[in-house]
Amino acid sequence: MYRGSYSSPFNRTEERRRQRFHQLGLVAAVVAMALGTTVIAAGVVRLELWEVLQQDTLAIVLGCTFVALVLVCLAIYTVFRAVDVKRGPFKFRSRSRL
Repeated sequence: MYRGSYSSPFNRTEERRRQRFHQLGLVAAVVAMALGTTVIAAGVVRLELWEVLQQDTLAIVLGCTFVALVLVCLAIYTVFRAVDVKRGPFKFRSRSRL
């Protein structure tokens, strides 16, 4: 999308809306990462996995779990970006109908 060198109120409003939606997607992904990390840590501590599993196996399981968590966070962010693109530009309502 070409962003011209001129700056109209419509372009500034659209840019602010996109930036807010982008930030909302980032916040959702960070919250998912924090919750996922907390659940993983609680599971390891609660189930005492460091005693049950060998050190190599535990490292592989935790590594795969964190990779899956990162993929979930990317999917959440991608959904927010897709919704932003699908919503299209902000439309002003006509005040003459009031």
